[in-house]
Amino acid sequence: MSKMTTNEGMLLLKHDGPDYIKHEMIDDETICFYEPTSWGTTSKVLFDIRGNSTETNFCDIWDNPSKAFQLFSVYIDGEYLRCINKPSRAVKLAAVQKEGCVIKYIENPSKSIQLAAVQDDGCAIQFITNPSEELKLAAVRQNGKAIRYIDSPSESFQISAVKMSNAIQHIENPSEDVQLSAVGNNGFYIRFIDNPSESVQLAAVRNDGCAIRYIQNPTPA
Repeated sequence: MSKMTTNEGMLLLKHDGPDYIKHEMIDDETICFYEPTSWGTTSKVLFDIRGNSTETNFCDIWDNPSKAFQLFSVYIDGEYLRCINKPSRAVKLAAVQKEGCVIKYIENPSKSIQLAAVQDDGCAIQFITNPSEELKLAAVRQNGKAIRYIDSPSESFQISAVKMSNAIQHIENPSEDVQLSAVGNNGFYIRFIDNPSESVQLAAVRNDGCAIRYIQNPTPA
């Protein structure tokens, strides 16, 4: 994001939308955004310097915002998607790319929207009905914690998950094969395993000798 100052002292903020949104500093803490409308009036939104709306109800001050303004708003905060009536695919995509969990506001999201959401935040998988195996893997790849939101993951899925993330710490009673896959990916993951077997201990230190610091009473070589 970049900005330029005009002769009038206004600022132009370039964003991911197709045009510019004018704004100005009201004081050291507040920015005011403007967008001309087709009726010659101006949409006006106040944010503090951190990008938070200063209005009591941000949604109530919108009046048929253009696509550019919608895109800009969800770029500031994906949660503003809930304020937009019938958002376009582009606006939905921009929102979930900013904050994956706002997919909860989208009815029947497309596969591409679902994928974008979990690529931003794997835990967004909890808001997706009947996710595909590909989507589940994408979710745990982004955030191992996402496996907590996957119903009864099979052992083979768990193995795939621990090979690409720290999902082992979120799996209850993982099998030894799952444990071996986890420490084979990162020896330090042994710290998330209760009472690891000698085989798991050896696999961990083979991956990274320093993992021994997390093994109580290691077997002598």
